Amino acid sequence: MAVGNVDGVVHLIDAQKSEIIGSPKNHGMPVRALAFTCSSHAVISAGEDLHIFVTDCETLQRKYTMVGHTKQITCIESHPLNEDIFATASLDGIVMIWNMQEASKPTQTVVLGQPIWSLAFSPNGEHFVAVSEPGTLTLVKCSKD
Repeated sequence: MAVGNVDGVVHLIDAQKSEIIGSPKNHGMPVRALAFTCSSHAVISAGEDLHIFVTDCETLQRKYTMVGHTKQITCIESHPLNEDIFATASLDGIVMIWNMQEASKPTQTVVLGQPIWSLAFSPNGEHFVAVSEPGTLTLVKCSKD
């Protein structure tokens, strides 16, 4: 398990032992979104600092840093089958699909134009759905690039 706090810290928790196993200081501002990769080997976090960090769960070392959104990131969704791929959505109205092997920029960007509050991949990872204001559902096919 993982939880982020207002100090920018992500706490990794062993639920069976009810203890914190690590607390890497990642963000300079409150953490607003978290997700594990589908393999649970890394945790992805986003803070009000607009940075996205991928942290190795075993070593607690930051593996990747991504930037691209211009407003608060509201959600992170891991691809259900590929541990290198995840999506972020933001109040800037943009969904970004990231591949950790190409961490310098998103591999796909979808502009919805309204703040996005929720995001989910389909079980096979070929589509995602986003919920933006005022409650609009948008289904998007993921690019193969």
